[in-house]
Amino acid sequence: MMFNQYLIKNYHFCPRCKEQLQKQDTHLLCPSCNLKIYNNPSLAVALIAFNKKGEVLLNKRKIPPSPGSWDTVGGFVDVGETVEQAIKREFNEETQAKCEIVRYWGSYPDIYGLEKSPTINLFFEVKILSGKLIASDDAAELCFFPLDQLPKKMAFANTQVFLDLLIKQEKAKNDLH
Repeated sequence: MMFNQYLIKNYHFCPRCKEQLQKQDTHLLCPSCNLKIYNNPSLAVALIAFNKKGEVLLNKRKIPPSPGSWDTVGGFVDVGETVEQAIKREFNEETQAKCEIVRYWGSYPDIYGLEKSPTINLFFEVKILSGKLIASDDAAELCFFPLDQLPKKMAFANTQVFLDLLIKQEKAKNDLH
């Protein structure tokens, strides 16, 4: 397992008893109080919706990391929140619209931000239920794109992985016809 370099560089002392932490195979360990600090990924949701033309909704990021790059709608799951609650909250925060979950597509590990924090991204397709799409929160712009005319500059590796899944499925569907 690869350690998050940010964790190793910035966590030298135990937050509980102030002893120096030791690096173990999968975690940092306090030799005094046995506190273990694991390099667990943060959970995030990546959401796509299609319009009637079959185009996929993406948002242009307003804030770091990768401002000006395209991304799926989504974000981090908050502590005490279910994945389903995070999907609805994140979609509403970034689009001002309501949605329902249509399909789970899979997951992909990635990194986030300058500190390269590990993430695990859960891919979901959603259906827009109500509301006019208005770019909000960390979305500067919302736009629907045909799968064969996607923007080149994607914010994260997981965004491209998700879109590649959609393209592969679309190609397989077209090959059957």
